[in-house]
Amino acid sequence: MIDVIVIELIGILAIILVNLIQYALPGQWTIPNIVPIALLGIGGLAYIVVPTARWGQTIGKKVMSIRVVDRSGHTPNLRRSLLRALAVGLDAALAGVGYAWVAVDRRHRSLHDRLASTYVTGRTIDPGTALISIAALAGAALYLEVFLRAQWFG
Repeated sequence: MIDVIVIELIGILAIILVNLIQYALPGQWTIPNIVPIALLGIGGLAYIVVPTARWGQTIGKKVMSIRVVDRSGHTPNLRRSLLRALAVGLDAALAGVGYAWVAVDRRHRSLHDRLASTYVTGRTIDPGTALISIAALAGAALYLEVFLRAQWFG
């Protein structure tokens, strides 16, 4: 959940940056609506991939005392971290079904962990907490979508 908040802040900063540029250069340069979305995607992906490949943790994972490792127990490399991050997007596209897998998998692995051959070590996550996290993530995603739609289309 902490990581979702950080990524939302990246999105808000992207929107502010684009608006400042358009305000500073009125009529001279129009930024397409896709630019802030692209900045959010690139910034969010970098926020997840780089720390995971470097330390096995994002800020949120550090706070929660958990870490991502590969099958051998080492910090995942950049390719595996990127695959895991992209698979998180697949989890989100499947309306959290990939996260719900944590509740039934004996190793508590989500779909993105299974696809990237990674594990989360540290604090044990019980199924109830996993489901609450899914609900919170869905709420944050809905908030972000409503915010972005209002910003660009409404």
